[in-house]
This record gives sequence, structure tokens and C-alpha cells, in this order.
Amino acid sequence: MTQLQSIPSESVRQLIERFRVFAANETKAAELRAARLRNSLESFWSGFSKARADWASRDQAEAPRFNLLRLLDLLSLEKNHSKILKDLLDPKGMHGQGTQLLETFLDSIGYGHLKAHLVAAHIEVKSELWVTEESRLDIIVRCFPWFILVIENKIGSPEGSSVDGGSTQTQKYWNWLKTQELRSDGERILIFLTIHGERAGAEQAHRISYLHHIRAWLEKCLEIVAAPRIQETLRQYLETMDDLRDLRKERAYGDD
Repeated sequence: MTQLQSIPSESVRQLIERFRVFAANETKAAELRAARLRNSLESFWSGFSKARADWASRDQAEAPRFNLLRLLDLLSLEKNHSKILKDLLDPKGMHGQGTQLLETFLDSIGYGHLKAHLVAAHIEVKSELWVTEESRLDIIVRCFPWFILVIENKIGSPEGSSVDGGSTQTQKYWNWLKTQELRSDGERILIFLTIHGERAGAEQAHRISYLHHIRAWLEKCLEIVAAPRIQETLRQYLETMDDLRDLRKERAYGDD
């Protein structure tokens, strides 16, 4: 007699019935899971479609992705940053805000005490000013006879040295600054501006960064400027600050 024949027929029937109940329950559970999945998918696609429609509506009404500076790839070159910064710092710049933006910049780099001299002094702001046969200043702000501020701007390349491998650019610029006539209590300021706040060759240079100092300055400018055109340009420029982060790796501000 086989093992199956030894099992009572009643037990076989019970086993078959239990399997039938189990299979039926599993079928119902699978149907419930499928129904929940269908409802979830319907809800997801409904929400996704609405979100996509809302985004398209906002995109059309506000164009949050549009940034002319990014579109034209203007900010990978130092000279373009220098042009923007020069105009913002110039009281006679196209922004029409007088000395407000320059005053805010002086505050942001720790020279707010010089703002009082801007009222009656002659102010001259230039860019790309040649001072030797091989060196030119990216940005220079003269406030006669109180102070001279020079900005050496570095975006895509490290600080260079002279042809013979001697003085660094900032050292040469500091030597030039020392030759400029000012009052006995006048101040000569050399700023080394880089993406992250890299160290300068000249000990006298104050290092500042786009990601910290320039960002904070632009945000402060947004608070004080009411002109819509200037506000929008400042916002677009601010949006590009993070784009600079990976353009060049350098020793970060505060690293010793």
C-alpha cells in the first residue's frame, strides 16, 4: 500500500478544501493589491498631470528658468565678471544708484568707515587699466585723496607671476599701489577676488570670494535697490554664483 492510499479519504478532502480556501484568499488578496495599485497609479498620474500643468503655467507666466547670463555663457570669463562688478561699483554706472552699491561693497569687505569720504570726493572707477608693460588692473576704484582700491579678479586661472618668474601679480600691484599719492592717512586696499577665496601672493592682499562675499553683497544690494531692471539683473547674477563653484578648484577661504 502506498503512502497516499494510507491517508484516510476524509483527510484528503480536508486538505483539498483547505487548499481551495487558501487559493481563493490569495486570489482575493492579489485582486485587492491590484485595485490599490490601480487607484494609486490613477492618483499619481492625476497629481503628476496637475503638477506638470501648474509648472507649465508658471514657466509661461514667470519664466523662472530663463537667465540671459547663463544662456550666453557670459560668466566663464573673468573679463565679463569684471565688467559687471565695475559697473555696479561705479557711482556713474548704468545702474543709476549713485554711491549706494559702492557703499554696500565697502561694508561687505570691512571698509565701511570709508563711506563718509564718498560724499564730496572725486570718484573714478576703471577696469583693465595697464600699470606696467605686462600687468593691468582688473578693477580700480579711486576716491581722491582718501583711498585707492584695486581688485585682482581670478575666475579660470591661478595668480600669475612676472615673465622672469619673480613677483606675483598681487605683489606687483601692491608695489604699484605704494607709489600712488594719497593723504598721509589715506588707505591703499588690494583685494584678491576668487571663486572660493584663494590665498594671494602678496601678504597685504585681502582675499574675498564670489561664493561668500560677492553673494552677500549682491543680496544686500537687492534689499536697497528699488529699480526693477537692476533687481532682475542682480537676481540673475546671484543665480549664477553656484555655477562658479566647480570652474576651478582652489584653496578655500579660511583654509590655512
